[in-house]
Amino acid sequence: MRDRRRRFRVCRAPFLGGCLMLVCLLTGGTGATARADATACLPPCAAGQVCLQGICWIQAPGAGPPPPSGSPPAPQAVPPGPYPAPYSYPAPNSYPPPSAYPPPTWTPYPSPPGPPYSGYPSYPPPPPASPPRRPRPRLFQLIPYAGLHSYHGDGTANIGPGIHLGGLVGFRFQEVVSLNGELTLDRLDLSNLPVGEQLSEFDLVATISPLYSIIDGKLEVAFGPKIGFWIGNYDQTSASRGDGNGTFSGLDLGANLAVMGQVGRHLWLGGLASFDVRTFRSSCFAPPYGKETCANGDLPPADKVLALSLLLMFSI
Repeated sequence: MRDRRRRFRVCRAPFLGGCLMLVCLLTGGTGATARADATACLPPCAAGQVCLQGICWIQAPGAGPPPPSGSPPAPQAVPPGPYPAPYSYPAPNSYPPPSAYPPPTWTPYPSPPGPPYSGYPSYPPPPPASPPRRPRPRLFQLIPYAGLHSYHGDGTANIGPGIHLGGLVGFRFQEVVSLNGELTLDRLDLSNLPVGEQLSEFDLVATISPLYSIIDGKLEVAFGPKIGFWIGNYDQTSASRGDGNGTFSGLDLGANLAVMGQVGRHLWLGGLASFDVRTFRSSCFAPPYGKETCANGDLPPADKVLALSLLLMFSI
């Protein structure tokens, strides 16, 4: 009898544990959960599990109370139906073209400008655009020149090219007309003279030389006549005509043609061509230590002088 109780105690412990586990599974584990120690399982059990004697068990869902009588049946899950095929939806109504809309029947009017804010002064209107400023017309001009001359006509066969120096100075009127005074100095070089004869001569010419100008941008062409008088002074050594010095004088008629280009604000550079006809009116000669004699007849024919020069014009 004693041995049979002992065997019952030995076998009772595992039997009771199994019975308790079965009861917990059947009843939802409500009582086991209350008696279980959450900290007995390491690591702690996940959601939906119950710690029982150091082991995490999956808790079975409870049956729950039955629904009251007369309640509607629980809805049944309906599987979703097939979706419509792409591009099977009906097309939206098309919008009318822009031209189909009627034009507005009202005309918008601009709102009148309001009064200026009293705290700030109104700005004055901008000044009218002024026309481009015209250059100031020139009033004064100075034209020095230097070049070479050649004499033509009877009695000039022995006269070769010589130095031609001079200049014009005058005033301009309306930018295209100028009245100038001109002064020219020519040195004559004589060659092929008989043996024992020498002759040197300087001609000084003073004329009034108006010019008319044609201006195109920085290019200017000027031309005009000239009229004045001339005087020549010569020294000669001659066995047949005697030694001494003399003078010639007469009228000078001619013309000038100048072409110039502007190279500075008040500076032009160019060339000058002039032609002169010098007539003889009187001739005077004075031998050494003798009295000067003059004559108005038996004079040489007129000299024709062509000169080409470079010029520099300063004009303001």
